[in-house]
Amino acid sequence: MKIIEKPLTELFSTVRGNPDYTKAYGNKNRGKYPVYSASNTDPLTSINHYDYDGIFMTWSTNGFGGFIRILDGQFSINADRGILIPKEPKKINIEYFRYVLQPILRNLARGRKGEGGKNEFTKVPVGMVQSVNVPVPVDDNGELDISKQEELANKFSLVEDIKRNLESEFESLEKIQVYEYSKNKMKKILLGDETLFMVDNGERIRKKDIDKARGNIPVYSASFKDGTLGYCSEQITKIVPKAKKFTGRCITVNADGSDYSAFLRNETFYANDVLNVIKIIHPKIHPEYILYTLRILLYSMMLSYSNKLYKDKLRQLEIEIPIKENGEFDEKEQCRIADKYALVENTRKILKEELQQVTTSLVSV
Repeated sequence: MKIIEKPLTELFSTVRGNPDYTKAYGNKNRGKYPVYSASNTDPLTSINHYDYDGIFMTWSTNGFGGFIRILDGQFSINADRGILIPKEPKKINIEYFRYVLQPILRNLARGRKGEGGKNEFTKVPVGMVQSVNVPVPVDDNGELDISKQEELANKFSLVEDIKRNLESEFESLEKIQVYEYSKNKMKKILLGDETLFMVDNGERIRKKDIDKARGNIPVYSASFKDGTLGYCSEQITKIVPKAKKFTGRCITVNADGSDYSAFLRNETFYANDVLNVIKIIHPKIHPEYILYTLRILLYSMMLSYSNKLYKDKLRQLEIEIPIKENGEFDEKEQCRIADKYALVENTRKILKEELQQVTTSLVSV
């Protein structure tokens, strides 16, 4: 099979949608023909006429820039969506070009790329798309080979199904919760008990504040990953006078409900206002034990943006901890349980990495 790169504009006309098609326009021209905008799901409105009739690739120019959606039927698009019109329709397999073109366009997207797809606002304008080259199979005469396009499209479809199943496995791994039971007596302790813990939250620090006080002290915020907003110096207190610095072994917990993440930090850091910080005061409470049991508890709380976990609510949470016969906290039992949880976490990490390698291998195929 011979594959060469061709300018996209040799194969398709790239057209931006009509900026006049707004919701207000739809209200004045009600009808049955959908008008598609930046959304990759529902149409913006429906009107009494259409601009296109057939099967076409379209892409979002704003919002989730570069995402391709195939539209079939009689429809129109507005300025937040572009359309690719084949110059030789009989030599073009739409599915093949969707598979090869989408990663190219997504890579071109410029703007705010939200974590995990959240809060994204990116752009891929028509001019940017017109500069793209695409790989395409050709025959011995250098003509577009439609049969090879169809063959590759079928393979891409199979790979996409496998990737979808693997992504489902990723989600399942994230949801697995293992409970390690102790033969010891258990005592309920309150995170708000000031003889055991110090619970606080950070102060609002913006990226532009950090830019004015660059340094090597991390500023943590709410995140299901590392959560580092940036690195600052002690000068940050001149820009944000109430900025809060924490030192030593602390557990950070998301306060904004974005997810149930909790991390153990062992350093000096500043915290943003959407992050809770738990510092263990009692010398016989094991930080890793609190971390893992807290993660299980937070998972069961079904946290969300409408179910946040600010410090007052966090202080009300109870955690069970193993104790000795004399009532003292059992450090060895805490360590044993924490080690079991750490083993589960490490196994989960290895499985996810292996699944990711399989996904990468499939993409390269």
